[in-house]
Amino acid sequence: MARHIIYFPDLVGSLERGAGRLLLGGDEAHHLARVKRLEVGEGAIVCDGLGRVASTTLEAITKSRDGWTVTLHASEVRVVPPPSPRVVVLASSPKGDRLSEMIDGLSQAGCAAWRPLITRRTIVDPREGKLERLARTVIESLKQCGRAHLMELGERIELRDVLTKGAESRLPSTLIVADEAGVPVGSLPAFDSCCLLVGPEGGFSNEEREALGAAGALRLRVGPHTLRSEAAAVVACASIMAR
Repeated sequence: MARHIIYFPDLVGSLERGAGRLLLGGDEAHHLARVKRLEVGEGAIVCDGLGRVASTTLEAITKSRDGWTVTLHASEVRVVPPPSPRVVVLASSPKGDRLSEMIDGLSQAGCAAWRPLITRRTIVDPREGKLERLARTVIESLKQCGRAHLMELGERIELRDVLTKGAESRLPSTLIVADEAGVPVGSLPAFDSCCLLVGPEGGFSNEEREALGAAGALRLRVGPHTLRSEAAAVVACASIMAR
C-alpha cells in the first residue's frame, strides 16, 4: 500500500528548527488523523515540491480546541532529480472544469510547467482567481501521484512571443506541436527539454501553422483519433516522457 504523501513547503527549515521533527496542523493534520486514520508508528512521506523528500514516522497525534496536531519524525531526507526530459506545455485553456482536468493530467504525466497559450482562436483566458484554484489542483495531484516537484503554473503567453523568442529566451528551444499530421513520438530527435504547443478547440489557424513550420517546430502525432485539446496535451506529454 502506498504511503500517505504530505505537501510541506518549508520542509528543510522546519526540520532544522525542530531537530528532525515536524509539527503538522490544519487541514493536512485533520486529513491524516481523521480521513486516512493513520496511527502512531505508521509512516508518511513529506515533500516540499522542490525535490526534497523525507521519510517520516508518526510520533504523536493530539487534538485541542484549535484542531489536530501531528508530530512526525524524519528518518531520511533525500533529493529527487526532476523528471527528464523537461517538458513545458503551452496549451490554450479549455472551457470549464476541463482545464482543471488537463492540469491534473499533465501533472501526473510528468509535465514540468504549463502556461496558457493565447492564439487567434483561443476563447478562454484564465484570470488570477482561476489560476489560484489551479495551484490547489497541482498540489493535490502531487500528493496523489507521488511526484517530488510541483508542476509550475506560468503566466499567459502569446504564440507570437513563443515564435520570436525575444522576451521568452528561458523557454526550451525545441518546439513540438501536437498535430494529427505529425510523426510518431519515436521519430522525434533526442532533446533534454522542449516546449509542447497545443492549440485551442478550433486548432491553430493556417497562418499560425505556417509560422510554426517556419520556426522549425516539430509535429507530433498523438494517436489515431481527433482528441479534445486537454486530452491531446496530456497524451502528447505522456508520450514524450515515456519515450
